[in-house]
Amino acid sequence: EVEEKWIDENSSDEEERRKRKRYLDAILNLLGEKADCDFEAIPGEEFCIFHDPYYYNENPEIVRQEFLKLLNENEKNFFVGFHLPSMILPETIRKDLHMELAKFHGTLKAARTIFNKSVSFSGATFERAVTFDGTIFKGIASFSGATFKRLASFDGAVLTEASFDGAKFKGLASFEGTIFEKVIFIRTMFNEARFNEAKFLGKSFFDESIFYGYVIFKNTSFLPDLLEKCIDPYNYISFKRLSFKGYGKVIFDSCELKRVSFIYTDLGRIEFRNTKFDEDFKIYDEKLFLIKISKRKKEFIKECREKLRTIIDVIDGKKIDNRIKKEID
Repeated sequence: EVEEKWIDENSSDEEERRKRKRYLDAILNLLGEKADCDFEAIPGEEFCIFHDPYYYNENPEIVRQEFLKLLNENEKNFFVGFHLPSMILPETIRKDLHMELAKFHGTLKAARTIFNKSVSFSGATFERAVTFDGTIFKGIASFSGATFKRLASFDGAVLTEASFDGAKFKGLASFEGTIFEKVIFIRTMFNEARFNEAKFLGKSFFDESIFYGYVIFKNTSFLPDLLEKCIDPYNYISFKRLSFKGYGKVIFDSCELKRVSFIYTDLGRIEFRNTKFDEDFKIYDEKLFLIKISKRKKEFIKECREKLRTIIDVIDGKKIDNRIKKEID
């Protein structure tokens, strides 16, 4: 009831309220009793210092210090629905971290923090700027259904397996130099975003995402196509059924797009600058279709074998191929 009241008071329209409440139901069903508050209420009040919607504003230092102490001492690390002031996270967080439905009313700085285990910010709200520059997420990182109202910076971060499914980036989303081993941006809303110099090393999804402003991919690496990624045709980046609002546009500048899918997407809202497709200039959807109906399987396998032989020869010093050497590096 507390969460539903907060959603009603802080959501701008009915559709957003419905979506937030669906995430609320899903998260509470998933966590069960683990989402319950174990902290004592403030004397004479209904809630603890973390769940009272005003206490963080009146006593920011107390809330900040108590939360950081819990990060170090608490075995559970379930901080569901917390109201928090500006915060700097410690250099290393060794345990799973549950921050579902949390409200970060001030800035959040986690630059170069190392999350050794999984972390969940599902359904969280970030009112101010968020900084995850150089942060390493070794486990699963979930930002599903999260709302970023200002700058969200993940520059130089490393995300092993991440989900931004249904997230809303209302300010600038910056992923410059970010490394994604596997990532989901399904039904994600971008106001403006930069993925310059980012690396997508595994199958990734942008399906059904909504673009309100410019989203730029400059010198972005979409699958290095090395070793096992070379021989699996289903390792690709999917931009399926994208939606564009206002002046929304996607720009690919100086990118190799031989493993990028645009099926059911209006290419009139996408700008290609100095981009490279495969040697035969086919977009990947066409190649994948021909592989599926067995008309290109033999050719695809032959290409894979040649690529693997070249990789081995470069590693053994028998051949010089700068493109392959760059991928290996």
